[in-house]
Amino acid sequence: MPRQSPKKNILLSDLTTIGIGGPVKEYLEIRSIEECKEALLQCKKNNTPFFVLGKGSNCLFSDEGFQGALLHIKIDTFEDLGSGKFKVGAGFSFSLLGTRTARDGWGGLEFATGIPASIGGAIFMNA
Repeated sequence: MPRQSPKKNILLSDLTTIGIGGPVKEYLEIRSIEECKEALLQCKKNNTPFFVLGKGSNCLFSDEGFQGALLHIKIDTFEDLGSGKFKVGAGFSFSLLGTRTARDGWGGLEFATGIPASIGGAIFMNA
C-alpha cells in the first residue's frame, strides 16, 4: 500500500464535537492497522509529535493548532463473530455498537447509546 500524503492545515475545530481548535500541521486519516503502523513509524523516524484522535468528543484544542501530525482513526469495521462476540475497529461508533448489540438481544452496552465516542476512545478513556 503506498504511503498516503498528509493533508495540511486541516482545522481541529472541524474534527471535534465542541468545535474549537486551529490548524494541524499534518492530517492523516487512518483506515487500517497497517496505515497506523506506517504513520507511527514515520512520526518516530522524523521525530514528529503526533496525536491520535477518534471522534473528538472529549478533546479541547488550542486555537493556535497543533504543530505535529494528527492521526484520525477511521477504522470503522464491524464483524459479528457469533455467540455474543464482535470484532470492531477502533474508529467504530461506541453509540452504534451499543444500539446494534441491544437490538440483537445482547445486554451490557445499552449505556453506550448516545455517547459520541469511538470504540478506541471509549476504551482509552475507560468508558
